[in-house]
Amino acid sequence: MSWKFAGIIIKGVEEEKIFSSFSNLNKTNESISLSEALKTKFKDYAVGNVDGSVFMINHILPYDSTYGKKNLSQLDQKLAALSKNTMILCFILDGVTATYGWSFFMNGQKARSKKNISGSQPVTFGNKLPEETKTANDDEEALIFELMAIFLEQPFEQLIFDDTSSLTIYKG
Repeated sequence: MSWKFAGIIIKGVEEEKIFSSFSNLNKTNESISLSEALKTKFKDYAVGNVDGSVFMINHILPYDSTYGKKNLSQLDQKLAALSKNTMILCFILDGVTATYGWSFFMNGQKARSKKNISGSQPVTFGNKLPEETKTANDDEEALIFELMAIFLEQPFEQLIFDDTSSLTIYKG
């Protein structure tokens, strides 16, 4: 099975506190399950708290990050500012096209970033994270899931199988 979704995980921050940086998003009274939010037909933003981390799923927004590069996109600037007192993981997983990217933010800056597109040389920025040595060098998907597990304090697969998570839908 190939995964195709993108998201942002912000460690130890309340959901309401991040929306000053994402003022274009409007909260609805609707909710969605995690498995439904992961489907590519879902075009809005799904946001919820998972063990003290804000988990945002959107299939487009994370593509605005400059994975593997030091320079910062507008999204990267917002995430860097939010990371002054916490850690943030922004990622894309596209197993269909073998496109993977992730950026790790902390202390107000992008600390590590990597982009890997099938048929191209990986582009990296920053010092390797300890988690990168635990997975095979060529398995970006496994690495991103490992990083997600650290942020969410549980394996992502467990969230999918439990599927008791109810995420709030935001329009933007």
